[in-house]
Amino acid sequence: MTERPETATSPLLRRMNATVVLEALRGAEPRAAEPMTVTELMEETGLSRPTVHTVCDELIRLGWVRAEDMPQGQVPRRGRRARRYTFNERGGYVVGMDLGANKVTVVVSDLSGTAVEQETRQLDDSADRLDTARDVVTDSLRRAEIAEEAVLAVGLAVPGSVRHDGTVKVADWWLPGRKAVDLRTALEERFAWPVLVENDANLAVLGERSRGVAGDVDDVVLLLAGERLGAGVFINGRLVRGAGGAAGEMGFLSLVEHVGTAEGIGALTRKLSGLESAQAVFAAARSGDSAAGQVVQQVCARIARAVAVLATLLDPELVVVGGAVAEAGDVLLGPLEREVAALCDRPPRLLASALGDRAVVEGAVRFALQHVLKRIFAAAG
Repeated sequence: MTERPETATSPLLRRMNATVVLEALRGAEPRAAEPMTVTELMEETGLSRPTVHTVCDELIRLGWVRAEDMPQGQVPRRGRRARRYTFNERGGYVVGMDLGANKVTVVVSDLSGTAVEQETRQLDDSADRLDTARDVVTDSLRRAEIAEEAVLAVGLAVPGSVRHDGTVKVADWWLPGRKAVDLRTALEERFAWPVLVENDANLAVLGERSRGVAGDVDDVVLLLAGERLGAGVFINGRLVRGAGGAAGEMGFLSLVEHVGTAEGIGALTRKLSGLESAQAVFAAARSGDSAAGQVVQQVCARIARAVAVLATLLDPELVVVGGAVAEAGDVLLGPLEREVAALCDRPPRLLASALGDRAVVEGAVRFALQHVLKRIFAAAG
């Protein structure tokens, strides 16, 4: 007698069932997720009781879900012992890393996106940038008492365009002598973990959507505006990268009249004021200093043209001004809004980032978590 083969859809159905149960347990905002009973999971997922039991048992075996007995007094008298199920946020960890111009910031996060350890270290010009990044991650894991094998992925933010093959085009000052380098391979040799490399502005817009002022806005541009201008573009609910990973690069501003370069707010403010610190100019403008106010107006008039170009081409609902200069949003946003409104028929909303220069590393964590959760869902099927 010929054995009846398993239908082609069975593995797919198991994966789909595991995915909906795990997503229900993890919640839209994992840190707010509560334990759920089988009955609650049935109501949330539409699956039958036997299916929910089977899926939960498998997820427990894989280590992605924890089970606990119901509190005393809530246990039914008959039937299978009642239990509550919880997403196991400590089933693994991810690392988010912002490898910037002058410093490296590392955040070690559990699977709920909650930081368990973090460090920012200034970069030494004499040290290898990639070796320094490795050292900061290693030190952070040691302080958190997390074994290296518990790390499931690293999200790395870099100030350059990232091609689909992982090759990064960066300025010579960032990696001297290596303008085009496969950072994914270079760092995986040092870490032995999956390394996911992405442009810093792209990750900043992901960070702002997950933890900042962009919320669930599906059409938003994040303008990194500190030393240089770069844009993370999220349109129609998707990150826009381009064929070579260079969408959002602002080199085209050299062609825009009265702009000419991709210098950011911080750099322009110092240049026009002659001061070493843009923060000093913002503080003076805040206190009513007329000269400082004129510098802010000039900077905003120039940056508004960059915003107007992005708004005209992409029609976003929201433009978020990010980077360290976001802290001066109370000084910058008023004149910037007026300048943009004068240039656009339909000006977007303008907001200062709630995360400042942490948006990038928050996005790197989110990027790594997305990769890990896809793996979890595949393994659960």
